[in-house]
Amino acid sequence: MTSSVKSAKYNVVPHTLSRVDVATGVEFDEFRAAFEKAAPPFDPATVREIVGRGGTWDEVLSAAAKNAPNDLMVYATIDALPLFVLAGHTTKQWNTCSATTRSPRPCFAMTRGRCCTHRCGS
Repeated sequence: MTSSVKSAKYNVVPHTLSRVDVATGVEFDEFRAAFEKAAPPFDPATVREIVGRGGTWDEVLSAAAKNAPNDLMVYATIDALPLFVLAGHTTKQWNTCSATTRSPRPCFAMTRGRCCTHRCGS
């Protein structure tokens, strides 16, 4: 059996990541609810409408400002515990992929970020 798949050229770019742990003193579910209120879900329907009629980046920014007054939106949420429990993890956690429109680069102004919220053990 032969393959028509060609090898791709790639670069490996070292990237250091710092984890910041913040003790909120707030119960997990209460904190998550407050975070989700402050950072609402991304509204893809509005962006599709703007793109579909040939709108502008300023219209996207305006729609984002109406949707997310704190300049932060959640693009995806993952509840990883049902999978991680198989590896022995029992701590509640919730992962979000969030973005902000504060970047001045219109080529991809939404900066990616990750927020992993978990309840620490006693």
